[in-house]
Amino acid sequence: MRTLWVAALLAGAVPAAAAGAEREWSLRTKSADIGAALEREGNRESLVLSVHPLDGVRIEPPMVRVDAPALVRPHIAVKFPTTVRAEGKGRAGTVRAALPLDGPGKVRFGDADSNDGALRIEYRYCTAKADCAVETVDIALKAVP
Repeated sequence: MRTLWVAALLAGAVPAAAAGAEREWSLRTKSADIGAALEREGNRESLVLSVHPLDGVRIEPPMVRVDAPALVRPHIAVKFPTTVRAEGKGRAGTVRAALPLDGPGKVRFGDADSNDGALRIEYRYCTAKADCAVETVDIALKAVP
């Protein structure tokens, strides 16, 4: 009986902890801090992506290429693949994109075991030594009916 009660408490705590994880995602790569968040403004929700290069790194040209998995594309009001350019000088070359969703709660962040594909972000970066490379980051997404 005691084990069943503890299991019920843990089961009730998991969705609350997971709910916040479904709204934000971040990763530090060797070239940049990558962030993604589901942001809501009134009845509209957007998937907001940001790529902020680390010190001594710059994104050249100042843009990122974004592609979405087939099962999630109908919920994002952008034609894929798409290219997003940095606006103005920004925060040391940060590239930011707000991709509008077709309705609140239609997309959430997934994990390795539960996803409908990966949103792919790709950009070219250069270091102070003029060494350049391409970075590709995949973000697991889940479509919600």
